[in-house]
Amino acid sequence: MTTEAEFLEKLEAAHEFPGPYTFKLFGPNSPEFEGAAAEVIARHLPGVTPEFSARVSGKANHQCLTVVLEVASARMVMALYADFHEIQGLKMLM
Repeated sequence: MTTEAEFLEKLEAAHEFPGPYTFKLFGPNSPEFEGAAAEVIARHLPGVTPEFSARVSGKANHQCLTVVLEVASARMVMALYADFHEIQGLKMLM
């Protein structure tokens, strides 16, 4: 199991901060799912209006939301991941 410190170290080695970071959230195809993701972003990045690109599954039951955010640090990425994981219906987060 990777510790928080190891995760931060790997993230900082792979990305330059501050800078853009791409999140992909897979979940139900509903406005509530996108709204919940927008609320998480607003808590961490007040004043930022996220622009999602969405790809809907073949049967239109699920969607993949992609959002690129300007983040200050690896710790901010970790905090966003933690809050995204609390979204009801989230199936996968990348």
